Amino acid sequence: MNPQMRLKMRISLFLILSAMSLLSVLPGVLAGSGTIPLLAVRMEDGITSGSKADLTLEIAPGSGRVFVDTFPLSRVDTQMSMRLAKEIACDTLNKDCRDLDFIYTLRADSPIVGGPSAGAAAAVLTVATLSSYRLPQDIAMTGTINSGGLVGPVGGLKEKIEAAKAAGIQMVLVPRGEYVVNASNATLEDYAEDLGVELRTVDSIQDALQIMLPGRFRQEKEEIRIDSSYRETMKGLAESLCNRTASLRRSFGSLNVSSALNFSAKAEEHFRKGQYYAAASNCFGANVRFNEAFLKSKEFSPQKYGGLFSELRAEIESFEKETEKKRILTITDLESSMVIKERLLEAKESLDALNASTGAGNESPTENFAYAYAYANERLRSAYAWAEFLNHQGQPAELDRENLKATCEQKIGEAEERIEYLAVTTPLPVGAAKETLQVAYLDLAEGSHALCIFRASKAKAESNIILSALGLTMEELPGVVDSKLEAAGRVISRAGRKGMFPILGYSYYEYAQTLATDDPASALLYAEYSLEFSNLDMYFKQRPQPKLAFSGEEALILGVLLGFILGFVVNRLRKR
Repeated sequence: MNPQMRLKMRISLFLILSAMSLLSVLPGVLAGSGTIPLLAVRMEDGITSGSKADLTLEIAPGSGRVFVDTFPLSRVDTQMSMRLAKEIACDTLNKDCRDLDFIYTLRADSPIVGGPSAGAAAAVLTVATLSSYRLPQDIAMTGTINSGGLVGPVGGLKEKIEAAKAAGIQMVLVPRGEYVVNASNATLEDYAEDLGVELRTVDSIQDALQIMLPGRFRQEKEEIRIDSSYRETMKGLAESLCNRTASLRRSFGSLNVSSALNFSAKAEEHFRKGQYYAAASNCFGANVRFNEAFLKSKEFSPQKYGGLFSELRAEIESFEKETEKKRILTITDLESSMVIKERLLEAKESLDALNASTGAGNESPTENFAYAYAYANERLRSAYAWAEFLNHQGQPAELDRENLKATCEQKIGEAEERIEYLAVTTPLPVGAAKETLQVAYLDLAEGSHALCIFRASKAKAESNIILSALGLTMEELPGVVDSKLEAAGRVISRAGRKGMFPILGYSYYEYAQTLATDDPASALLYAEYSLEFSNLDMYFKQRPQPKLAFSGEEALILGVLLGFILGFVVNRLRKR
């Protein structure tokens, strides 16, 4: 082969490799862009009217940042709404978006009033753009966005329908609900029909995507396949606590503790139905009441309680040190560790609350001592039972200290955004969620990252409850609970298929189901917990399988063999 031919071959090879490299980079660089029309409310000279706006999204490689460019300038809640929409969209697709940046551009003819009503449309746009789909420009949407991808109520719908008509919008998607637009009790549907605008109600962004992109986002109800290992372990946990209930009932049944007997009866019913987490929770409640009644009957002195507290604290601290030595290899291990740490901490806090009152000569009533000791003791027994889940079941994940810390910080940021969003958009109190978040910050500072993730996740869920309940009536609450459970079920099913069955998320899911009929408010709380703890796998990549290892002799033989093959190929090419 002459030198010119060699040069041409080298140039061709260089161009091919460069093209391949460029093609591999382009999908990340050109991650996507899209637009969706918005309907807003504007205020001019004291008169409220509807207004059309356009929301554009560009996605590019980055570090999970969200940029919002608005003209005219909008309120802070608009920016927060975009951040919330981005996160919920990534959750909906079960996509880790930490290596992408999101640039939202909002353009309107005049200043618009508020920004939360753009949340649902922003979430739909983000899901579509991440999936490389273009949305139709003759369909607009209005509604807030809540956890699980649920669409919440907004105001100014009459004005928004008028704006849709003026802008040539053919269809408007609005949150489900009863809307009256004038004194003659005309409905929003009638008003839209008179204007020639089709009105469709949606409950979730999945509903909206099915309308805007038919056939591409069919959301079939997924059946949850309960992990057999989880079922057997949770059954054993329930048996452990409920056997203790039966023993205490035999010993202290004569004390006639009605509340304990009620808990015990509920536990038996749940156990028969295979609802083992609910059974365990009720047996825990019964055990606390039985123990409290027994201690009160003994009429121990404060000094006696001081000794009991010291012994129990030593047992708690001993078990705490023992569990700290356990390796955390899977999501199941992480969730178990969270629950154990929380229960041990609650046990110590129960003792600390009254420990200062147990000194000599103290005349404080001992009834409080009885409950504090009973609660702490049963919390410790519960932690013992949950330790059975520290068995490395499921797929190994990257759960080293750095990843745990990063996830803790991520969860804190998510909860912080929601709390700030609520502070700007609603007059409702968010003190409980703030307190939980502050404790998560302390956990982060102390290096207790698993507990930090647990607290921050709870703070986020507690904020989501307030967002989900905005504008709801008690009659509408059961429907919201059902929607939340359906969303949680999808997440649980998805995690299970990846071999990372969320034991904590499913436990909360089951408990919410048992509460849905009699106590929908508590059911909503546990449904939110379920949503939050069922997608932890999204924050941790699966640990790669170990690479093949060769001994020295095997590596030498393999090297000689590869060298022979390579030499043979090169020799043939030279002859050609």
